[in-house]
Amino acid sequence: MLVMLLFPTGHLPSRRWRPVVWATVAATAVVVVATALTPGPVGYFPDLQNPLGLAGAGPALDLVVQAGFLVMVVGVFAAAGSLIARWRRAQGVERQQLKWLAYAAAMLVVAQIGASLLPRPLFLLVSYTSALLF
Repeated sequence: MLVMLLFPTGHLPSRRWRPVVWATVAATAVVVVATALTPGPVGYFPDLQNPLGLAGAGPALDLVVQAGFLVMVVGVFAAAGSLIARWRRAQGVERQQLKWLAYAAAMLVVAQIGASLLPRPLFLLVSYTSALLF
């Protein structure tokens, strides 16, 4: 999300975008902490119980995670909108740079959709690889 807001100049499109950045970064931090404190089995290891899990806080933490993901998704769509607005204003080299970013994002989406059709081990391999590459 930050890449979309800061690309290609390294600066936000305007000061009005600061709340979007702060809200999305805060939501990401809250989701990470809430997920770390959720009791029960750990992600892809169902035999392993979360040692940091807070007993009895599961439903509340699940709600916090869902709200955080909602804020993160809104932030990503807002960042994508900022790229469209930048592309419309850009000229020359900056416009070409934004096109390359759009192509890379499209490839990421295609890779994720393709990976979702694969068996679970291959899906994890492709998902983690594309996350590292993009």
